[in-house]
Amino acid sequence: MKNFGLVNNALRIGFAASLLAGCGGSQPPIGAPGAIRYGATSGMTAQSPRVAAKDGWSGDLLYVATGGDVYVLSYPSGKVVGRLGVGAYSMCSDKRGNVFLVGGDQTVAEYSHSGKLVETLSIYDVPSGCSVDPTTGNLAVPTYDYSCVYIYPGAQSSGVQSICNDEFTLVGLCAYDSDGNLFLDGAVGGGPHHSYVPGLAELPKGSTTFRNYLLQSRFGYDDYDSVNWDGSYIALSNPNTHSIYRMHVAHKAKIVGTTRVHGWVGGFQYGDGGPQTWLQDGKFIAQWHSNAQLAIWSYPRGGRPIKVLPAFAGSGTSVDGVVLSRAPH
Repeated sequence: MKNFGLVNNALRIGFAASLLAGCGGSQPPIGAPGAIRYGATSGMTAQSPRVAAKDGWSGDLLYVATGGDVYVLSYPSGKVVGRLGVGAYSMCSDKRGNVFLVGGDQTVAEYSHSGKLVETLSIYDVPSGCSVDPTTGNLAVPTYDYSCVYIYPGAQSSGVQSICNDEFTLVGLCAYDSDGNLFLDGAVGGGPHHSYVPGLAELPKGSTTFRNYLLQSRFGYDDYDSVNWDGSYIALSNPNTHSIYRMHVAHKAKIVGTTRVHGWVGGFQYGDGGPQTWLQDGKFIAQWHSNAQLAIWSYPRGGRPIKVLPAFAGSGTSVDGVVLSRAPH
């Protein structure tokens, strides 16, 4: 699709408005990796987990972003095993079990499966999410202000490529499919006299040009939030309708199936783009009601959860993102 009629960058409000202060300019080079605070020990939960355990953590783990902290839970039991003491609102993981944290600053921090800081990648714009290409290990990081995506080859700081989407006004979260094609949710239009229209952008493997698709207008531009690859389809999850939409993308993006989940409630970003959820191997993981709890649903069956995990923090703690980190083999 072409000629969507974009508005000036100054009119970009959307779900990232509070994070855009101080950002400007156009695509300068990526800065060198910096430092990030690690291992804070304040505010322990009722389960009194150790923070950044010296011996690390073993087994499959769930990393849970709450904005002000990242909790680490055993999977599938949900027992709290630690906290990172750093803030994040979106995450992704790779085949090694490493986890990438996206926070409110212009960095993406990489942690090992066992919770050790590996590297901090600097980025000019404010990142909105991330995803790791299963075919190459490349890290994709979309950004709010310029509707661009930065590709870090092998998740390293050298050789970074910036690819911008001139037709999208906003971009949000993203996911690679199993073939290395990247998909981003977002919106076109906006401004004083135009409404936002939800869209889905595809960056085919090896390409530097986006393919853009408008989504059904009955959804608001911020209704589609988390983007996942379910093994066959791109899946867009929506806390406003408690549903996951399976998308067939070829010449247009079409909903070919819907999974409704009972008890899922959006987190801090609810109503403003929604939180990041996890979907893989027939399991959908997201916040349970408005509690500091996660639930696991069978996918694509949906309905009631097959398991509700114990509370990992006190009441009022919201889930902004959740990612599964597989134990290295």
